[in-house]
Amino acid sequence: MPRVSQEHLDARRRQILDAAAGCFARNGFHATSMTDIQAAAGLSTGGVYRHFAGKDNIIVALTNQVVDSMVERLRDTAEEGTPSVARLIEAMHAGADAALMVQIWAEAGRNPKIAEIMRRHGDRLRATVRSVLAPCGSDLVEGFVALSVGVFISQTRFGVDAPTDRLTCAVRELLAQETV
Repeated sequence: MPRVSQEHLDARRRQILDAAAGCFARNGFHATSMTDIQAAAGLSTGGVYRHFAGKDNIIVALTNQVVDSMVERLRDTAEEGTPSVARLIEAMHAGADAALMVQIWAEAGRNPKIAEIMRRHGDRLRATVRSVLAPCGSDLVEGFVALSVGVFISQTRFGVDAPTDRLTCAVRELLAQETV
């Protein structure tokens, strides 16, 4: 039997993760079955199980991939100079699937593996944001994270039909308002 190249194996793994991401974003982790993922990927049962022992392994791999990508986008943006908070939020959201992120955060509440991944990546995210916002103090870092999470949740759970740039613009305007 001919050997399959590493490139082919990597491409197949990405195919499975992309299919799983779509299923999870639509239906959630618990309502998605391995059969759903196999069908979405267009693969046989063996084709999926060759790369992942089960759905939990797919969830862990996908979480690592999605959150690592988010942190890298944020780091790249931070390295461009001193971006605005709105630009940092836009960088976090660029290419991210809001529904999938909300599913990952929910899963972190019940799955210790996902919680650990989120803590580890969260520490990297905060360190990156802190390097940009250091002069403003650590409370601003936590505020940034809260605003960014709020944008994801607004887009998925509260039915806010607005792109990230419009929501960050609204936040900027809100923060610029004088309070009594």
